[in-house]
Amino acid sequence: MNDLQRPTKRQRTLSSGSGQPEIPSGWAREVGDERRFNLSRRVDAVERELVRKNAIIADLRRQVSRQQRSMETLQTKVDQMYALTLREHEELTPVIDVDDFETFTPPIDPRISRLFSGLEIPLRELELYESDADFQVECRAEMTRVARQEEETNKQQKKVKFSSQFEKAIEAADFSVPDSVSSDRGAFATLTGTRHDNEDRFLNYYFRAGNTPLMVKAVFDGHGGDEAAQFCRDKFSEIFPACWTEFVKEGRPFEIGNALKTMCVWLDAAHQAHSRSYIGRPTPGTTACMTMIVGDLLFIASVGDSSAVLCTPNSEEAKQLSFEYKGSDAYAQQTVTDRGGAIIAGRVAYRGRGSLAVTRAIGDEYLRGADGKKPISPTPGITVINLASLKDRAKCTLLVMSDGISDVATPVALARQTNRLRAQGAKEVEVAKTLVTGAKLAGSIDDVTVGVIYL
Repeated sequence: MNDLQRPTKRQRTLSSGSGQPEIPSGWAREVGDERRFNLSRRVDAVERELVRKNAIIADLRRQVSRQQRSMETLQTKVDQMYALTLREHEELTPVIDVDDFETFTPPIDPRISRLFSGLEIPLRELELYESDADFQVECRAEMTRVARQEEETNKQQKKVKFSSQFEKAIEAADFSVPDSVSSDRGAFATLTGTRHDNEDRFLNYYFRAGNTPLMVKAVFDGHGGDEAAQFCRDKFSEIFPACWTEFVKEGRPFEIGNALKTMCVWLDAAHQAHSRSYIGRPTPGTTACMTMIVGDLLFIASVGDSSAVLCTPNSEEAKQLSFEYKGSDAYAQQTVTDRGGAIIAGRVAYRGRGSLAVTRAIGDEYLRGADGKKPISPTPGITVINLASLKDRAKCTLLVMSDGISDVATPVALARQTNRLRAQGAKEVEVAKTLVTGAKLAGSIDDVTVGVIYL
């Protein structure tokens, strides 16, 4: 038998007397050599793979090194350009004598200087709009905040419960409220709360700028006294025409926005001087919600938590038009914290405790610190509505009110009752009387004031 030929099973059995297979020694040596050969080939393959991967790693390292050198070169160029720019800036920047630094102030808009003659000018509050586009961006942002706040408020069970009571109370309301006033367009009604004398004030104001007639309806809701609310109502007819004359040259929306903003800040500065010069002590303040119709545009300027609502023929589409700057609102709180103030239990803090429920107001001089700054702002949030775009404008109603009524009635509830009364032929003064009476019957303990304007 050939040494390289494997024996068959039968051959192995027959060649062994014990029945055990007999394996030739040459075959065993051949099997071992084959195994060693296969192992050697695998080892060679692994070594070749290692060499290949080491080459790839070395190439990657060279690429990384080149990238690092490129980044270092780029950084060097950036540093050189920055140093050059800095030297040019230093050459162009005028040198201010350190001794005169404290007396250096940026130039003030001459219109502001004329309006604030004799008053402290709070430049921080007087960031004016530069164009209609600039003004529209702010108005849209404000309306977004209004919609978000209205959605959150309508989900509050307490508000829903009060609104239900309000609508039921309307059925029992009568028109016997004595404190009301009616004009050729629009009417107001007010009721005193259960805690003090009536601190609300309202304003019917008409003004003609050239050939443009203007109508202003406003509510001032005083807190801690009626001085600030009364002051704003009395001074409005003095400052509004002056602001209009200074800022409104072409009747553009941003010009009107600047007039409204400056007017509110002026009222705060004038009240500061008034409280020091005449009253002799820092006084509490007031919120304000002012609505103004100029042609087909409705402007709403709101400081604090007084508000405006647009009642549409479809009551479910009623809209809140102003943001309520309350200490319980996260966005409103930002005004206070940005000025170094604090919020405690949803109220502006004073001497370590919550004191004021609103973050924007006119007055409240007791909050002014030794540095002359207050944690609240008199700057209004402004929104604009194009009345020409309203469907069935003649059936729409504008409401402007203190929080004594908005705290117990949602915009939808107010619209339902207003539309129901209009359908029955009620006049504006009758609607106003009914709404304030309904608010009191629904449980409002605050002063309640509402203005009703059929559009």
